Amino acid sequence: MIRTPTFWQTEKDAPLLTLNKGYLESQGDNIFTRVASWPGKAGLDTSSSSIKLIHVDKPDRILIADAERTFKSQQHRDDFVKLTAHLHSSFNDYAQGLGYVSSFLSLTMNTTDEINLLTLLNSSPKYVPGYWKHEAIKFATDAFVFLDLLKIYHPEIAAHFQKNTIDPGTFCQKWFVGLCVHVLPFEYLFTYYERFLEDGFVFLMKFGLSLVSNLRDSILKINNNPSHIFGLLRLDPKFIPHNDSFKIFLDKVFNDVKNYNLSEINWETMRQQAYDNNLKKRMESAKKALEEVHDDEIEDCQICKDDFPEVLCKQCNLKICENCHKKPPADSTHKSTHKVKPVDESGDEDEEEEDEEEEEPKKPEPKKEEPKKEELKKKDEEIDEVELLSTRIGKLTV
Repeated sequence: MIRTPTFWQTEKDAPLLTLNKGYLESQGDNIFTRVASWPGKAGLDTSSSSIKLIHVDKPDRILIADAERTFKSQQHRDDFVKLTAHLHSSFNDYAQGLGYVSSFLSLTMNTTDEINLLTLLNSSPKYVPGYWKHEAIKFATDAFVFLDLLKIYHPEIAAHFQKNTIDPGTFCQKWFVGLCVHVLPFEYLFTYYERFLEDGFVFLMKFGLSLVSNLRDSILKINNNPSHIFGLLRLDPKFIPHNDSFKIFLDKVFNDVKNYNLSEINWETMRQQAYDNNLKKRMESAKKALEEVHDDEIEDCQICKDDFPEVLCKQCNLKICENCHKKPPADSTHKSTHKVKPVDESGDEDEEEEDEEEEEPKKPEPKKEEPKKEELKKKDEEIDEVELLSTRIGKLTV
């Protein structure tokens, strides 16, 4: 991508290049020679035939949003959406970390090599299979494995994390899922990828241990301020100035990786223990709760597939949100002039009016007319209260 004539003119200030700091420009064609060796480092056959991207008519909105958060020009945003839509279709899932990694690789790698490499990373036990999912249980498990390793190698830091309610899934996500894009300066990010391709997920564990160890003194000084600790762990310039001292710090982090010998670790056992101790009950509770919720209670608007449906269009027979009713997309068959009727919060049609029409009117008793009205009013209020309570079912969060 960076070889296109107008790339630097249009993308100089792109969010993806925030930590480039002139590194790519300084490398010239050498950077392409360097990256060309990456598929081989991962054991891939580079002689495979060219891959044709899967065409997706309507890419998910998250892909479009991620494109806008990555590139400046519309052309490069469109290229990002085409690539990630292909990966989404191939992997049957998507996570923002995949967008980070794919956009970084696309800067210097051809599309075929990139897709082959990402497919391997997403499937091989050596790398990060299952990390790039909306609900990445395998990543969450490995985050707790990292915490268990931290308890072995640096117990005082692990205790400090727990004291300050630092969840390992939060900071490990930057290193493991996003593979340090937006964390490391490009000068070090290329080395990070090479070490990862050679040693797989084990390198990620070692790097994390080395990074935390080198941040030890700064971390232990912070109490009751989780955001500050998170800032250190993601190497945020607000908390760690990216100056000459920072380069010395990163050199030491990469050098100290060799101090951690994890060759005797039984990863299958550690992962099972981490899952059983930290995630099993949570997942079982979530599964049970979801089984008790009807599909129509979590149904989305049938146009935008995002907000909850609030009205039923009598002409389109679609359950849609108010926004899509008032301002329907140009390609939608629904029009704002169509007649609609309310849908309750669980996604069911509100048939209160129809029920009232079907109910046969009762003849009032003259002498007891007033008490009867009050009684009915009270009963109606009770019914309304129960219906209101039953429809206010919040979204379940694991």
